[in-house]
Amino acid sequence: MAGSVCGTPLPARFDGTTFNGVARFNGATFGGAARFGAANFRGLTLFDKAVFTGEAQFGGATFRGAATFMDATQEGAAFTPPNAASRGAR
Repeated sequence: MAGSVCGTPLPARFDGTTFNGVARFNGATFGGAARFGAANFRGLTLFDKAVFTGEAQFGGATFRGAATFMDATQEGAAFTPPNAASRGAR
């Protein structure tokens, strides 16, 4: 998904999705809402330089590996981060 444009202008819905291995969203532009609620990221997750133009929802998402959002921008109304308790610990 790196460098892709998702949800233009429809939402990108990844609610409940399991991502095995590396999940690359670096450089992606989400044109509508980006929904990752209850998603399970099992490996390295990259959102570096991603652009969220709509609401970004990560509530209930679980990260088992490292997740990076370096230089990501939020242009939409809200960003819902995952709860600290939902982050996977090694």
